[in-house]
Amino acid sequence: MLRSCSIYASDGCEIAGAGVVNMNWDDLQIIAAVSRHQSFAGAALETGLNQTTVSRRLTRIQKQLDHVLFEAKNGIRVPTPYCEKILARIQIIEREARAIGLSSDSISKPTGHVRLAMTSALAEEILAPYLADFLGSNSGICLEIQSSDRNVNFSKWEADLAIRLGKPERGAFLVRKLVDLSFYLFKPRNQNAATSHTIMCAYPDELDQTPEMRALSRWGLRDNVQLKTASTRIIRSIIKSRSGVGILPGFIAGELLDDKSFVVTRLEERRECWLLIQPHLKEDDATRQVIGWIDERFKSFSQL
Repeated sequence: MLRSCSIYASDGCEIAGAGVVNMNWDDLQIIAAVSRHQSFAGAALETGLNQTTVSRRLTRIQKQLDHVLFEAKNGIRVPTPYCEKILARIQIIEREARAIGLSSDSISKPTGHVRLAMTSALAEEILAPYLADFLGSNSGICLEIQSSDRNVNFSKWEADLAIRLGKPERGAFLVRKLVDLSFYLFKPRNQNAATSHTIMCAYPDELDQTPEMRALSRWGLRDNVQLKTASTRIIRSIIKSRSGVGILPGFIAGELLDDKSFVVTRLEERRECWLLIQPHLKEDDATRQVIGWIDERFKSFSQL
């Protein structure tokens, strides 16, 4: 069991100015827990300690390191730049510890725990049908998929990899373009007798700047929107009932693209799909294996 370790900055230099500082692993876990939950209360729940103990231990750690690790801003605990260097090393230590636990199955195969963040639609439509084959062939890899419509905070190491629609403007991470995604406008050729009018579907107002919403505006289809949702699956259900008009990405549309009961128009606009990678994992075997699989899966949708 890991009891203590020496802490260095990610550039190889010692974090503590006076030399190497030997840290207790429990203390490092407290630092990580405070960062994850941005509060002493959340860290206390995770570690099984009380808030007073977490606060006292953190004070002792900061005195030992002679640096402030967290600043209180707007009611939350924000890591200082110095603390972020420590958190980067903790991430590596945690990954190695998990890899050791998984390595007994096959020493020759990549091992590790990889956290992948992406939207639910991308995860369930593009990756999920092929997960069993991938994990079955890579028994040493534990893949944690965080499916959410919010963007994870890479600077706080909330994920190892992330897939986003649109190239990030800035950030301390590596990026790789996966594919350009196409979108299609669907209109029913014949109105469903069960409804007296066509239901116009669109995204919520906060997504006004997406290519899909700009296309609807260009075609004059934004005036009578009756359904607003960020869920492409809900829009697909309305379209499939032949009662609605809306835009779907090709990977969601699927067999509807060949359904002659719809008038299908391909949008001129496309959306770039990008993979974000934590820089310190670019040579990690398990992460590279996951990246290669993601590349393969997204390329299969490049023609849609």
